[in-house]
This record gives sequence, structure tokens and C-alpha cells, in this order.
Amino acid sequence: MENSRREIPANDKGYVVSDLHIFGCASLWKRYEADFYRAVDKHSIVVFNGDTFDFKRSKFSSSSETSTHAISWLKDLCQSHPSKKFYYLLGNHDSQREFTTALTQAASTISNLSVEIDTLRIGASIFLHGDAIDLPIGATDLKLVRESYYSCEPNFSSCAFAEVVTRLRINLLEYLKHSKKSLATKLLEYLNNTRPDLLEGAKDIFFGHTHVPFSDFEHQGLLFHNTGSLIRGLGWNPREFALI
Repeated sequence: MENSRREIPANDKGYVVSDLHIFGCASLWKRYEADFYRAVDKHSIVVFNGDTFDFKRSKFSSSSETSTHAISWLKDLCQSHPSKKFYYLLGNHDSQREFTTALTQAASTISNLSVEIDTLRIGASIFLHGDAIDLPIGATDLKLVRESYYSCEPNFSSCAFAEVVTRLRINLLEYLKHSKKSLATKLLEYLNNTRPDLLEGAKDIFFGHTHVPFSDFEHQGLLFHNTGSLIRGLGWNPREFALI
């Protein structure tokens, strides 16, 4: 079910989104673009928590062209909001090699843009895309789930498949694929194996990837929040978070 639009009160908090899949053929980005910009205006920090752009199902003819438009979009956003701080975490869909190289270079020249491969902590909140849930048991190398996206190019068959899946609402099966507890358990195991230092004193964990939104699920003393997706037929769940 697609979320209704919402008003976001002015305050000094952060704002996190994931799985916008901008430029993707099944993304509802244009419908919610104005909502996003209003939210940026009302928050001092914005976290893009993975899969911000979609290279596999891009409307552009190549990943190179998609990358050029993505970097231009980010530069315009950062330069038009110089008092805001933007954090960009990679997901699987935006791990395309040409883009990640250009993104790193752009961040070196844009003072209010920072790039993280996977994990970020701000105050008592931890952010990660969430594709670590697809790793084999005990594995910690995200290359295992992202490598197939490094050189991906947009293709018609992938877009056609997405069109069928979203029009028939087959993607609603994602709501049955993972339980909240299993997601929280896998993410916490991954963090304990890779960044246990981030867990000390943490209160909230924000992630995306599964495209199934939920908020405030408690597991082992932490609150887990999935920020959903702008893929047609699913739900978007942008969240505020405290900066301290």
C-alpha cells in the first residue's frame, strides 16, 4: 500500500530515506519529490540509506548516463542547501562501479556531502542499507551480494519484469518473505561481527532493502525501523531521528 503524504514539523532533527530508486522505471520518485524537498528544508541532516538511484532498471540508456545524471542531481541538492549535511550510504542497486568512483570524487569537493560504504552512526542511531541480510550465515563481505551490480547496465527485460511485478502487485509478497524478528536478528549479528563499536549506547537502527516499511520494532533493547521504498505498489516510510 502506498503511503499518503505527510507534514513534517520543523525541528533540529535528522531525516532518513532509503530505496528511492530514482531514475528507475518502477519508482514513484516524481510523485514524492516535492515532499522530499520540503523535508530537507526542515531538517539539518539527511541520510540516504542505500538504493537512492537505480542502475539496473534505469530509464537512461546506460549506466554511464545514469551516473552522470545522479551526480548532477546530488551536486544540485547539496549546493542548493549549503546549511544541510547529507550522508550517502551505498546499497546494492547503487554500487555500480563507475558511479561509486564518481560519487567519491564528488564528495571530495562538496563540503556538505559524505559517503559511506555501508554503516553510519549519528547520535544514538545506526544506519545501514540492509542487504547484509542476504549474506550467507556468518559471512560479512558485502561484495558477495553487491558484486553483480558493479558492472550492471539497464536492460529492457529487467524493466519489463518490474512492470509486470508492480502492476500485478506481485511485489507485495515481500511482506511475507521476512519477519521483523528475523531481519533484526540478522542485522544485529552483522553489526556485532563488523562494527560492534557502533552498538554501544545505540538506541535505533534504520535500514531499507526489503522494501517493507515498519517502525519501532524492539529487539534486544534496540528499536528497528525499515524506511520502505518508492517502488510502485509498496510503502515509503521516511523517518526522523534525534541528532544526539
